[in-house]
Amino acid sequence: MIQSLATIKGFLETGDVPTQAQFVDIIDTLGASNIKTKVYTVGVAGTTGVNHLFTSVADSVEQSIRLGGTDIIPVNSVVLSIQAKCITGVNTGTGTADMGKTSGSTTFMAAVNIDNTDEIYRTVYTLNGDATTASSVYFSFTPSALWNALTAGKWRIWVTYIDNSTN
Repeated sequence: MIQSLATIKGFLETGDVPTQAQFVDIIDTLGASNIKTKVYTVGVAGTTGVNHLFTSVADSVEQSIRLGGTDIIPVNSVVLSIQAKCITGVNTGTGTADMGKTSGSTTFMAAVNIDNTDEIYRTVYTLNGDATTASSVYFSFTPSALWNALTAGKWRIWVTYIDNSTN
């Protein structure tokens, strides 16, 4: 049965040996959390260890990637935060990134420079009430150099939300 945090902590005080029933309560309580985080990694063409790749082309036009390839925020859920971190900086030029519900939109994050290693951008986003439809998250990047000149550039994106899809 789901228990309060104070009750769970009481099961685990120094010298206590939780019973089988208390372990069941701990597992039930931990499994009941409806706060979810999905993590995606995006990179320039040729990058390894990523979920999604941008295309190598001879222009510097913004490209957008639909994270997960589908709606990743379930119906009736509330986005708590979205974070983006540049884990490998671009090898030439600079660039701006934005994130939204559609390609090129800034619903979640206005255009910011996150093109150097370890730059982080975090946004807290709350809808007015629950979303009535499932939602996609697009990560877009616009380089100052040509896409086909980029041989380095990798970003990690964390999307955290309250999953109310079964409520």
